[in-house]
Amino acid sequence: MCPASELANCMSEIDGGEAARIQGVGGITPSVGTGVTDIAALVESYRLMADRILSGSDYENIQWGNAATNDYQVTYSGHDLEIEENSSGAGILIVDGDLRVEDSFRWTGVIIVTGDIRLRDNSVIIGAIVAGTTELRIESTSQIL
Repeated sequence: MCPASELANCMSEIDGGEAARIQGVGGITPSVGTGVTDIAALVESYRLMADRILSGSDYENIQWGNAATNDYQVTYSGHDLEIEENSSGAGILIVDGDLRVEDSFRWTGVIIVTGDIRLRDNSVIIGAIVAGTTELRIESTSQIL
C-alpha cells in the first residue's frame, strides 16, 4: 500500500519484471493501491505490541515466528534492517527505516516499512507489504504472493 498522494510514484517504481513477481488479487495483476495514510501512527501502534524489539541492524539465519506452527509474532526494528542467509518469520514485521532482505528470506504475514524496500535472491513474502515511501525493488527471483 502507498499513501494516496504517492500512488502514481509507487506504480512507476514497479517495472514490468517486478510486476510479474507480485501476485495480486485474482493472481494476475499486482495489487498496488492506497489505504493507510499515517504510516507513523501504524508503526507506533504495532511497536507497542511487539513481541520482539530488535537492537541490531544486520541479521542472518534467524527465525522470528513460524507459520507452520501458528507461531505469529510482532517484530519491531526502530532503524534500517538487513536480513540475510535463509532467514524466516511469521506475523508482523515493522521496520522504522529501510528494509533489505536477501538470500532466501521468507516471511508469512505483513511487513510495514517507513523507508525503502529491497527484496533480492529468492526472497518470498506471503502476505502484504505496507510502505511509507515509493522505492520498492524486487530483484532476481524474489516474489510477493
